[in-house]
Amino acid sequence: MNRHTLFLPVEIKHRELLGKALLACVAAEAGHTSYIGEQNELFDLLDHLPPGIYLEKVLTRAQARRLRRFRALGLYLAGWDEEGLVYRNAALYLNDRIAPPSFALLDQFFAWGEVQRGDVEAGFPDAATRLTATGNPRFDLLRPEFRALFTEQAEAFQAEHGRYVLVNTTFGRITHVEGHDYVAKLRLGELCDAEPPRTVVAGAHPLVRFAVA
Repeated sequence: MNRHTLFLPVEIKHRELLGKALLACVAAEAGHTSYIGEQNELFDLLDHLPPGIYLEKVLTRAQARRLRRFRALGLYLAGWDEEGLVYRNAALYLNDRIAPPSFALLDQFFAWGEVQRGDVEAGFPDAATRLTATGNPRFDLLRPEFRALFTEQAEAFQAEHGRYVLVNTTFGRITHVEGHDYVAKLRLGELCDAEPPRTVVAGAHPLVRFAVA
């Protein structure tokens, strides 16, 4: 197995690409080669490339089938959870996001921090040696040396909105008789109506679309 080749799948470009690119740059400095691409395109390429390290980004039950296929191809299977930074409680998180059939196939799991690592270890005590709290390159992008990556976008936002309040949201689990975006409109509408007047920018999941009247 060639451990100097990394395969980094991307599902949502806006969310994941810069972080994966940063990881690839660090790997390149250490002499490793990385393949970054849309996940389905990358899956097809794996049949035609030497085996290396595949980094799975979600570990629900649906991933077990493809992980078994990748194992048969001779890949070293590492993984993290793109949505593992914040969750309501450990029991619900493990039930929703870390499926035993998928997790059992991993050679190594990278946690966002010690809290997540500890929660996963509590759910899978026999896997302690396969768990490492590494952080995540998406958070590394917030370090001062990388701020220039966002200067152009930040200046464009300030030119359009002036001073604004940024509200990062997660409404994926909310449903309501008035529609899936009812709560978003209600809570953000309250901010917009507050005194003194202010501009509110909602940072939504890339696949979520809503508007506040």
